[in-house]
Amino acid sequence: MDIFIARQPIFTPKETVYGYEILYRESSDNKFNDTEPDKATTNVLLNTFETFGLQTLTNEKYAFINFTENLLEKEIIDLFPKKYLVVELKLSTLEKEKNLQYIKNLNNNYIISIDDFSIDFDESLVVKYANIVKIDFYKFEKEDIKNIADRLRNKKVKLLAEKLETHEDFQLAKDLGFDLFQGFFFKEPEILLTQDLAPLKISYLQLLIKLNEDDLDLIELSNIISRDLGLTYRLLKMVNTLSFSLRREVDSVKDALILLGEIKTRKWISLIVLTELSNDRPEELVRTSLVRAKFAELLSQKANMEDKSDVLFLSGLFSLIDVILRRPLDEILHELNISQEVKDSLLKEDDSLYKFLNLVISYEKGNWDEVSMSGREFSLDSKDISDCYMNSLAWYLKIL
Repeated sequence: MDIFIARQPIFTPKETVYGYEILYRESSDNKFNDTEPDKATTNVLLNTFETFGLQTLTNEKYAFINFTENLLEKEIIDLFPKKYLVVELKLSTLEKEKNLQYIKNLNNNYIISIDDFSIDFDESLVVKYANIVKIDFYKFEKEDIKNIADRLRNKKVKLLAEKLETHEDFQLAKDLGFDLFQGFFFKEPEILLTQDLAPLKISYLQLLIKLNEDDLDLIELSNIISRDLGLTYRLLKMVNTLSFSLRREVDSVKDALILLGEIKTRKWISLIVLTELSNDRPEELVRTSLVRAKFAELLSQKANMEDKSDVLFLSGLFSLIDVILRRPLDEILHELNISQEVKDSLLKEDDSLYKFLNLVISYEKGNWDEVSMSGREFSLDSKDISDCYMNSLAWYLKIL
């Protein structure tokens, strides 16, 4: 599934990149379609921090992302790292009393940028809560821009001039003491494309049911997520994004959920379901990954390697992820920060788990000489291998 996103750089007076505004796009057409704001924001958030990753998208510079009032109230913001996220709010959001407590909490942890400015703004309110103020050079007359800049200059608020279209606009912004600059004069929004994994609709429905329970059952949740390559990948990316809470590597979905914690797990599930409900069936590569995962898990039990069953399940699940995402496998695994055992089983040819996974893949491909040789190495007879494979196919059909 093709995923599109746009970014537009924001520059310092020396024309070095300060950050990027991240913009919602549904296709390669460089325009914003009439999309429901909550959907646009949640798509941008997930695609920024999970699908693309900050290193790819912003080179670990600031990511400016618009937040709606509704998402502000849901308090999903703490799913995303403080270090690089700039929360963009409309001035009208700041002016509503009911939003101020949420904004105050944000102000202690995140950079807040205010846009959709008006001339008759409450200066004390803006100075109290905003770190950056965006002034639209296309919307306002020069005199109005000057008046706004005069009121906010030297107030510990950065002034960002947006929608600069000419050198004259840029020069005016510099003369008025603006700190940051954005617009077509520098660069139009750039469309970026990658591949995403289409999760199974049944997984969403099961997660929604679990979300409504008072006590989250981590074992049941991990079982649901483990059956879905897309959800597993997103979960591990999310855990890695929240690096402040990652004190050890993970080798199972349950480990990842424990690290995420119940509150963030509930928020993550809500966000995923809100954003990605889909009628799509899995593609063949995803089907193969799921079957491999279950096959490796079942076979490990026959080989008296039960202690490695979780590792081998993840290994099988991610054995084709480089093909699906069209990116180098070692790069993907580094981003996921999964355990060294999982990495070695996928990358290190002399590793015993790599050889075990190769047995799984060889059987799938009908390389019978390799299956026979590897089977002997792991004390597996042909019936055990065949039974495990057939059971993994049955399992796949059952989860559909």
